[in-house]
Amino acid sequence: MELTSIQASLLLQRLPGIGDITAKKLVDHCGSAQAVFKESKINLLKIKGIGTFHLQGFNKFETYFSTVLEEEKFLKKKKSLKFFTILVITLQLWLFVPMLLWFYSKKEKFHGKTSTF
Repeated sequence: MELTSIQASLLLQRLPGIGDITAKKLVDHCGSAQAVFKESKINLLKIKGIGTFHLQGFNKFETYFSTVLEEEKFLKKKKSLKFFTILVITLQLWLFVPMLLWFYSKKEKFHGKTSTF
């Protein structure tokens, strides 16, 4: 099974026995999260601080894969929602700033003559 970079990263975080420090050691040694899953267990066990306890989840990582796919979908939706939110805020500012400038130009023009502003 070929994992994408984000799938491999998420899967590495889900495996039992793999915390932040262990994940960093594995990725630093292998070069990427994808490479960790392609590496043989014998080579992974040669990394200082990595033991059989850390690698026990690698035997059944398929059980965590459905969760990883759902999380990947969520992250993609979140990314597109973030873009949409920024777009809406930009448009609001684009419309609001000229109105604000117009309002203040009118306020200066009538300052002292009326009390409506």
